[in-house]
Amino acid sequence: MALTGSVALVTGASGFVGANLVRRLIAEGVCVHVLVRPRSDLWRLAEVLPCIRRHQADVREAASVLTGVRAAMPDVVFHLACQRGVMEALDLEDAHRTNVAGTHVLLDAIQRYRPDARVVYTGSSLEYAQGPSPLLETDTGAPMTVHGMTKASATSVVIEFARERGLAATALRLFTVYGSWEGPGRFVPRLMRSALEEAPLRLTRPGLAHDWISVDDVVDALLLTAKAPGVIGDVVNVGTGCQHTNEDLVAIVERLIGRPLTISGGFPARVWDTERWVADVTKARNRLGWVAKRDLVSGLEAALSWFRHRLPEYAGRW
Repeated sequence: MALTGSVALVTGASGFVGANLVRRLIAEGVCVHVLVRPRSDLWRLAEVLPCIRRHQADVREAASVLTGVRAAMPDVVFHLACQRGVMEALDLEDAHRTNVAGTHVLLDAIQRYRPDARVVYTGSSLEYAQGPSPLLETDTGAPMTVHGMTKASATSVVIEFARERGLAATALRLFTVYGSWEGPGRFVPRLMRSALEEAPLRLTRPGLAHDWISVDDVVDALLLTAKAPGVIGDVVNVGTGCQHTNEDLVAIVERLIGRPLTISGGFPARVWDTERWVADVTKARNRLGWVAKRDLVSGLEAALSWFRHRLPEYAGRW
C-alpha cells in the first residue's frame, strides 16, 4: 500500500519515536490520527498539533480505544504506546496493564472496526536475554527487566493476532534509538547538553555497549514495514548490526566540537548492562529490504545540529 493519502493511527505519538514518526507521516501526505491520554504532555507535538487529529484514549481502557479506532478508521496503525518511567522502577502490574493488556485492547478494537488495517508494533531489544551477540529474532527470550518482560509478552500478543486471527501485524524490535526529541533523562540528550552547554556528564562503567540507531532510520523502518507484505506475522530486529560503547559516543562528540567534555562520576551498574549488545539485521535486509543508512558519526552530527537549535525546549526537564 502507498501511504500518501491514507489514514494512519499512532499510539504513543507524544513520545520520542512517535513525535518523529508523526512528522514524517504528515510530510508524506498521510492523514494522521493519534490516541493520547487525557493528561499527556504534548510538548514534542506542539508545532504540529494543527496538522493531526487527536482522540483522548488510554490503551488500558477499552471503551476509549474503541471510540478512537472507530473515529479514525485507519488504514495503518503504528502502536508505540508503552509504560514510561525509570526502567528499574517500573511496577509489573502497571507495565502489564499498559504494554500487554493495552496491546490486546488495541488489537481487539482494530479487528472489530478495521480488520484489514496494517499494524506495526514497536517492541524492544530488551525482550532478549543477555548472551552471545548478534541477537537473532529466533533467540529464546529471558528478559531481565519488567520492561523487557512485558514488551516480550506484547510481541507474543501481536504475533498471535497475526497468525491465528488474520490481522496484518508485524513486530519490530528496536535497539538503542537516539536522536531528535529524545527524552532528557537519556544518555544522548545529556551528552548533547554537555557538548553545547558544558554541563558535567555522568557515565556508566567503561565498556558497556549498545547497537545505537538513529531515530530517522527507525522511522524509515516503520514506514517501510507498513507497506511490506513479507513480514506479516513476524518479528524483525531494527538495529545497525554494529555496537559501540558510551565512551565511543563521547569521543565522537568531542571530535565534532573540538574539545573534551567534562566527566563527573558515574552511574551504578544495572542488571541489564552488558559489553555485547548488537542486532542481527539479516531478516530486516532480506525480508523487509531495509538497512540503516546513518552511521554513528553522521547520526550524532545530525543530533548535535538538532539539539543546538532545540535545547532551550528542554529547559526545566533535565
